[in-house]
Amino acid sequence: MIVNYNSIKLPKPYPSKNIWLISPKLDFTFTKTLFWTTFVQYNSQGENLGVNSRFQWRFAPLSDLFLVYNDNYISSDNFSPRYRSFNIKFTYWLNI
Repeated sequence: MIVNYNSIKLPKPYPSKNIWLISPKLDFTFTKTLFWTTFVQYNSQGENLGVNSRFQWRFAPLSDLFLVYNDNYISSDNFSPRYRSFNIKFTYWLNI
């Protein structure tokens, strides 16, 4: 888990700001070829909460299939959804 806090004090007339960045990450290894990673990030400056969850299947050396879910919320608006996406990524190592 990463926690970062910055307190920025500026002279008048500029506003001061306290900024939080909190980033827990979970990694699960089910087998030698199946993995699941979830990353959550809260950023008080951007008033944003993001979730990224990735399922990975390594079917051959350096060849993977990823199923990725992204979710993003506006924290200042009762965590209303900003955007969501579901992506599929396929990589294959071609040894020429």
